[in-house]
Amino acid sequence: MNPKSDRAVPTERSKAALRPIAFADPAVTVDRRDDGTVYLRPRMALGEFPVRLTDRLHHWAGAEPDRVFMADGPVPSEIQRPTDGESVPRAAT
Repeated sequence: MNPKSDRAVPTERSKAALRPIAFADPAVTVDRRDDGTVYLRPRMALGEFPVRLTDRLHHWAGAEPDRVFMADGPVPSEIQRPTDGESVPRAAT
């Protein structure tokens, strides 16, 4: 991050086209405790969410096992593309 800005500095890797995403209202209430703890609570009620982060991985591994889960690599010819189905056993280790 550029210290003069709250926006990320573009790099060669970040020039890929990204789809727009929607976020909920970011407004929070701040509760500062005497021990230094700071609680941030959303003002908007949270919607439905899985109990565990990996619940969604298991869901999509069953529903779309051949869909690419994540892709990464130094250059396009070396990109690794594990599928949702392949990612479940990897996450368990």
